[in-house]
Amino acid sequence: MKTQCHTHSSNQIDSASSKIAPLWPLTHFVAVNPFVGFADQNFARTAEAHKRVQGSDMLMPIAWFKGKFESGEIELENLRAVVAVASPELVESFELSRSSTYR
Repeated sequence: MKTQCHTHSSNQIDSASSKIAPLWPLTHFVAVNPFVGFADQNFARTAEAHKRVQGSDMLMPIAWFKGKFESGEIELENLRAVVAVASPELVESFELSRSSTYR
């Protein structure tokens, strides 16, 4: 029984450690990636967590993109090219984000 409990506790510690930025050595604390611990999540979930914790978006507002599109700075061909090379996971991430945002 102690072995199972120890393994479970060890797994929980490992999981928590992957979400918490290292504090020492100091060089790791000063310039830590704010997305440490999110590598296993899709972009939409990471953006939602960032907004909840930081109170800001990871992307420019839709109005910004709309303005760029209407001014011709972003063209339909640009959008098609980006979608063509986007990973299925990224496309799905945005689709999930859009469906939860516009309900």
